[in-house]
Amino acid sequence: MGWVDENVPKEVADYLFNIKLNLPERVGVFQRDVRKDLETDFDMLEEQLAETPAMMNFYDQLVAEQKAVVATLERKAEVMKGKIVERIVTDANDRGVKIRREDVKDIIESDDEYIMVKAKIILETLVEDKIRAVARNLGAKNDNLRSLAGFKREEKRQA
Repeated sequence: MGWVDENVPKEVADYLFNIKLNLPERVGVFQRDVRKDLETDFDMLEEQLAETPAMMNFYDQLVAEQKAVVATLERKAEVMKGKIVERIVTDANDRGVKIRREDVKDIIESDDEYIMVKAKIILETLVEDKIRAVARNLGAKNDNLRSLAGFKREEKRQA
């Protein structure tokens, strides 16, 4: 991929350009190194130009799937938070103790299961952002391909 290969250490590029997401069980895991999708093959401009809209749609669909994963996790975190608050309030009432809002927040933020769900939200949002970047960059590639294909057709006419 030209510039990336020349300027980015291989292990960094391998990490940044590798997308892995868990689709619903019936589908499984989707994993792909997206560098090939973003490359331009100057000998196959028209073919790539024809394929790029389908690729853009595919990645847009992956973004939608990943947004659903993130939204589901966020809802799970909210439900967990509600249950933790309910537990705290019930416990405080049973002991006849008043609990401050700051204490409730601290207890919620120290719950291991809640922390794990929040961390998963961050990681899944990262995957969503990576997929969104690929979709956006495919749009730029498509614009570039249209321009290059136009130059190529003009060169053929003049030859």
